[in-house]
Amino acid sequence: MNEIFNFRKQLNITKVLIFSTITVIILITGIIFFIPNKDNVHSSKSLPVTNEDQILPFEDKNKQISLSLNNSYGLKQFDSTQGYILELRSDKDLNIFIEKEDLIEDRILYNIVTQDKEIYIKEFSSKSNISDIREVTFKNNSKGYTYCFHYQDPKTKKPYYLQIIWAQGNDGYYVISIDFPLDMLTTFSGIINEVINKFNFN
Repeated sequence: MNEIFNFRKQLNITKVLIFSTITVIILITGIIFFIPNKDNVHSSKSLPVTNEDQILPFEDKNKQISLSLNNSYGLKQFDSTQGYILELRSDKDLNIFIEKEDLIEDRILYNIVTQDKEIYIKEFSSKSNISDIREVTFKNNSKGYTYCFHYQDPKTKKPYYLQIIWAQGNDGYYVISIDFPLDMLTTFSGIINEVINKFNFN
């Protein structure tokens, strides 16, 4: 009888030891699993900024206007030989030209843009998809107007997209021309709103 009791006692002790060992293993595994990896935490907080994520500021020589655009467009500033106060070009054939025109007294900006559109598009022998004039709002909350159309380069016969944006400053009008190959419309479609939202002028 005592032998049976001792056997059961040893069996119970063995069960307790096995259960305790399993419990400890589960706890250790859980602790290891839930402790965050320091290397992963560090790397997630210090992801490198690529060149394409950088914002490049551009401004005219007299610092009257400025424009900050994403570096992914590959734009570079050039000294203009055509009277632009800001001339940006990229190897991807994306161009942004900004010129300044004198204010016209007692003239509404919308009427000026309407007349400009009628005259300007006549300079293109091959054009299509001419848009209506629409109102835009700039960063300083002033209003402007824009229109766009497609045209064909007479030399290369390549189709292009052209967006014209008018803004009225304190001492003049700013006319922004954005053009690029029509087959790049999907790639560059976002730059129109980016220019409108990032264009600073007085």
